[in-house]
Amino acid sequence: MKKDTYIKVNITSKQKKLIQDAADRKGLTMPDYIRYQITKEIEEERNKYLNMLVKEGLEEYRTGKTVELKTDENIRNFHEDLMKE
Repeated sequence: MKKDTYIKVNITSKQKKLIQDAADRKGLTMPDYIRYQITKEIEEERNKYLNMLVKEGLEEYRTGKTVELKTDENIRNFHEDLMKE
């Protein structure tokens, strides 16, 4: 994946040491570890949303309602709304 931007974060020396220690335990550089954690968080949020869609669909099915299928566009719009908040 091409990296085309960066972020700058101010943290304490203690936080930096804790992050470096965690990265070392995983055998990663600090930037790779931070990218890994960010990616993991994004995937967790995506999975929560997909699980919510499944749960809603099952509930609609159980109550006899017509199940509304979600499209990729629904999902994109949901994530765009999250980013605005």
